[in-house]
Amino acid sequence: MSNGAVIIANDTEQIEYVQLARQSARLVTKQLHIPVALVTDQFVEYPEFEKVIVVERNQNNRRTTIMNNQNQTLDWYNLNRTDIYELTPWDRTILLDADMFVLTDSLASHISANFDFAIAGQVHNPTEGKVLTDTLTSNKPIDLLWATCIIFNKSELAKNIFAMAKHVIKHYDTYAKIYDFASKPVRNDFAFSIAAHLIGGYGQTDF
Repeated sequence: MSNGAVIIANDTEQIEYVQLARQSARLVTKQLHIPVALVTDQFVEYPEFEKVIVVERNQNNRRTTIMNNQNQTLDWYNLNRTDIYELTPWDRTILLDADMFVLTDSLASHISANFDFAIAGQVHNPTEGKVLTDTLTSNKPIDLLWATCIIFNKSELAKNIFAMAKHVIKHYDTYAKIYDFASKPVRNDFAFSIAAHLIGGYGQTDF
């Protein structure tokens, strides 16, 4: 059974995501001792990646954020995440954001654990020393999960969750109305939160 990481990175005029992915991959290899595959829209050849998977970039999911101390609207091609079940070359995959840096080996035990699908459900705030959890929206008590880090096997359960998340992305405006959140930008976190909630028996399964 092959284990490996997948990182998605599509460069924009403002941010070189592939360079972020190279640093992320170096840390994954150092801390977790597994190979890394890059999913991107143009072929590159760097030693950090054992495999490079070229796919057409999805629609521009522009977002507004603070950069250089001012609000800026940035290009953002991040909607390939729901395709990773089909794209991954590994039997067991850890899917990471390009800007997630793995600084310890704490994920190693999760990679070898016995589950078919897991997704980050908490955020640690190091400045306050607190572990934070949240819900999808204030009036919808569905756990907010973070697609920043997902670990999954090639399995029926994972396949169904990814398919459901893809369905949510495709009909995002409708789900935004149902669950009462903003329809722009499209958030993978929301899509996977809804998918895990539904496929997991309306919140009966802790992923």
